[in-house]
Amino acid sequence: MRWVFLRGLVREQRHWGSFLESFASRHALAPAELCPLDFPGIGTETARAFPASMQQLVADLRRRTHLGARERVGIFSMSLGSMCALEWASNFPDEVAGVVLVNTSAADISKIRERLSWVALKAFAQVLKISDPYERESVILSLTSNLHREDSRLATQWAHFAPRKSELVALATKQLWVAARFRAPPHLDVPALILSSVSDRLASPHCSARLARRYGVENHVHLEAGHDVVLDDPEWVIRQTLDWKNRYLREA
Repeated sequence: MRWVFLRGLVREQRHWGSFLESFASRHALAPAELCPLDFPGIGTETARAFPASMQQLVADLRRRTHLGARERVGIFSMSLGSMCALEWASNFPDEVAGVVLVNTSAADISKIRERLSWVALKAFAQVLKISDPYERESVILSLTSNLHREDSRLATQWAHFAPRKSELVALATKQLWVAARFRAPPHLDVPALILSSVSDRLASPHCSARLARRYGVENHVHLEAGHDVVLDDPEWVIRQTLDWKNRYLREA
């Protein structure tokens, strides 16, 4: 079974770092079974405009996944990517074997200040004014990570493929607009696992908890990691997903 990987706000597949390789190794996946997708406007899709709605975004992702007849995929997703995963799984459950949703939210079950904290708003305002890519990535890292927030090596690495300031501002504005209007589906007909971080300084962990209650699924909470729990503790994430997959996706 192939796995689609979706990142969050103004992030792309290179931000996964070594996580995809580790995920594939522990889940016994062949390279062809990994399908990381960038959103339009960034990474491999820089030349294309970001869609105006979540429905259009999902249509774009589905088209680029090239699903075979009766094929179902697993979706591992973070933040904005998890909103896409919910939209995809809700509307096309025959295409999705299961979804892993990391630190995400929805407008109909969480208040705006829970979905985007005051600390995050101030950081975003700062980021959108900074021209130097290293300084921008350092601010983003300090917001999204708790265990690597002063990692200059990582900030330098991310700065090498960071978009220009004008591109970043345009993309962030479009993505925030689409994310702000996202409503979680009333029910979910595929297996789901929710992962969240109690110390997430971008979005409140209550957002994930409410989604878990709505769908009656497990919500495993990390006690130290930040919003980017995949960066802060990839081994914990892989253990949670592997245990869940072995219990719920054996027939996929």
